[in-house]
Amino acid sequence: MAEAGASSADRATYAQKARAELQEWRVKLDRFGESAKAGSNEARKSASEDLNKAWTKARDASARLGTAAAADWESAKASFKKATDELAAMWAKVRAEVK
Repeated sequence: MAEAGASSADRATYAQKARAELQEWRVKLDRFGESAKAGSNEARKSASEDLNKAWTKARDASARLGTAAAADWESAKASFKKATDELAAMWAKVRAEVK
């Protein structure tokens, strides 16, 4: 028997919100990436690479939300939360360093 937990509708709603959050991040990162390409600052380019790594983790964690079985949902959700928290922390660090 399946564990009690989030319903299919709750999981779908959360996954949809996660996709929207990732879309917002994608816009921010694209803007930052364009400015990194335009500048010759090596630190900015390195920061862009670090952000892309964090983005990839968040994107992959989001994809797992869409495929997680009910029994794996809480783990997938926690992985997404951790990945997006790390992305936000990297964003704050990079923004502070390149100003």
